[in-house]
Amino acid sequence: MTLRLPAAAALFALALAVLPAAAPARSAARTTIFIQSPSHNIACQLDSRLGALCTVFSLSRQASVSQRGKVRVFAQNSNPPSGGVRTLHYGKSLRVGHVRCTSHRTGMRCIQLPSGHGYIASRSGFETR
Repeated sequence: MTLRLPAAAALFALALAVLPAAAPARSAARTTIFIQSPSHNIACQLDSRLGALCTVFSLSRQASVSQRGKVRVFAQNSNPPSGGVRTLHYGKSLRVGHVRCTSHRTGMRCIQLPSGHGYIASRSGFETR
């Protein structure tokens, strides 16, 4: 059977009309980065879906700030990986999703943008905001 051009165009239009709409594109791939302070006393995991989780080894305590700005401080219940952790030098920042961590000589500050909710992790403890 040979279709003429107008008939073929009509058939193509009909096929498009009955096909389900394409699913929306998935969000970008998940990003997870591990960082540590130059002193190696603080290590953090920044995740594009979860937020930031920092461990202060000398205190055996952790804090997290979610991509939505929820802040928690708790006893250490996980360990960062021993390899593949990059040092975030003092004064430098790293942002993943809506969470940014900045390394300071006094500790690691992680906040959710734009709310500003977060914490400062230091040798003396956690200060939440």
